Amino acid sequence: MRPDKYIQTEQFLHNMARILGAIGQAYLPAEPDFSHTNMNWKEQQNLLQTRDIPIPGGAGILLSFHPHELHFHITCTHLQKNDIVITKGNALSFVLGRIAQALKAYGLDSQAFQSGLQYRFPQWNDVDGRLLQPEKQYLKRFEQLRSGANKQLKDFLEQNRLSSEVRIWPGNFDTGIYCRHDSRIEQYAGYAPADQEAYSRPYYYNSFLVNRKRIIPHHFPRLQHTYWETQKWGGAILPSDAFRSWEDFLNAAPVFLQQTSDTFLKEIKNRKLEKSRR
Repeated sequence: MRPDKYIQTEQFLHNMARILGAIGQAYLPAEPDFSHTNMNWKEQQNLLQTRDIPIPGGAGILLSFHPHELHFHITCTHLQKNDIVITKGNALSFVLGRIAQALKAYGLDSQAFQSGLQYRFPQWNDVDGRLLQPEKQYLKRFEQLRSGANKQLKDFLEQNRLSSEVRIWPGNFDTGIYCRHDSRIEQYAGYAPADQEAYSRPYYYNSFLVNRKRIIPHHFPRLQHTYWETQKWGGAILPSDAFRSWEDFLNAAPVFLQQTSDTFLKEIKNRKLEKSRR
């Protein structure tokens, strides 16, 4: 399996997720943290899904993207209706037009989600006049990684008695959690696709803030397969290219999340003790 092909696949799916995020932005009440734009990864069905979007008449609709089939679905359970928009073999304009048509049929402003819609990787929106069509093996790998990340993050939260949603964010397309350990300590952790901000291959990340200031991991102890990033954003990285297989990468994630969290919290505790002695 070629890493560059997988990265292309995830970039294309990121573009599709931006459409779902724009729909949340347009039709849901705004939240200060923009959580109205994020989406859920449904492990059993292998799909990306928005929050419930209210429509005139009191019912609601859900929009989802099914990577394996390369379909959007606009579903109203109350009306027992499901519209399918196929991306495979079609142009972006066709897909957006069909989604807009379905939203209009539910009484929503069909153009609202398209104003300001931006794609991070527009090159995959026009491959010989059509949307990129990723190979099945890479789509299957995407499903495996996102389902694995979902489960691992839920397990981490339960084992550490922490509270957070596990959501996919349209900005960076990461599967992430946000936790408050107390009134001072915040944690961001999850799985992220290859990017220019942190790492050029898919990776897990973990970072902490104290009083809204990020803890930069200078001189942190060496941990197996862990890269302490100190230049761009400050945090711990588990890079996928440190492993022979994607399975090994996934299997290493729970230990990474726990060990790096313990290391950060120990450092925070030590800093607090040092400050109290001054």
